[in-house]
Amino acid sequence: EYRDMLAEIKASQLGSHGREVCKVENIYRVEREEERKRYRGKHVGGERVLYHGSRIANWVGLLSRGILLPKIVVSQGVKRTDPGWLGNGIYFGNADTAAGYAGAGRKGTAFMLVNTVALGKSKDYSKITYGIEKAPKGFDSCRGVPGTQFYDEELVIYDSAQFYTSYLVEFKRGF
Repeated sequence: EYRDMLAEIKASQLGSHGREVCKVENIYRVEREEERKRYRGKHVGGERVLYHGSRIANWVGLLSRGILLPKIVVSQGVKRTDPGWLGNGIYFGNADTAAGYAGAGRKGTAFMLVNTVALGKSKDYSKITYGIEKAPKGFDSCRGVPGTQFYDEELVIYDSAQFYTSYLVEFKRGF
């Protein structure tokens, strides 16, 4: 299982930019029962293994509550620091994209989550479009197209029943 995840992380990085940007230090299994119960990805379709990176200060919340939609975080009294280029959803990308959002701690390591995400039908965007609250009619997710105003592919869902987390990856960048 560990070797399979290492291979997946490497393939994800190579698929984006043709090079590895992070060295895996540890992989931990994460099983959030409530995420698995609410997951309806088989109905939505378009399942992919995708990554979510965050700065070090967010990890206690991410590990205790999971990845939350911004409106839920704000309702809990947390100030939002990023308006989101494709609105108020949960953002995912390839491993190297997620690594770019992950801030390192004192040990020099950073973290990202490995998730199964049901994208269904994605609406492509080539321009940053703030304020999106849900996927457009007829779509299940939004996608920032790489090489436009988006450097990397940004994949956004607006329904927390479209993902579940499987692993936490500790890594070092720029080796």
